[in-house]
Amino acid sequence: MAVSAAWMVVSSGLIMLNKYIMVDLGFEYPMAVTGMGMFMSGFLAFICCHVLRLVEVHETMDPRFWAVRVLPIG
Repeated sequence: MAVSAAWMVVSSGLIMLNKYIMVDLGFEYPMAVTGMGMFMSGFLAFICCHVLRLVEVHETMDPRFWAVRVLPIG
């Protein structure tokens, strides 16, 4: 229940932040805002997994696995 409430608050806040960046600051590149969000998500996931060790990493991803299994989806 708490996770759902946190998700609702954070997602609403992110929508408001994106609106502020694009409308109030006049940043006219929505794909760049989306890209910055994706970069930040990946960066924070890396920090949580490899630096802070909050999430246990069971397997590592080698370049071949990434190219065969992840890249086609993207």
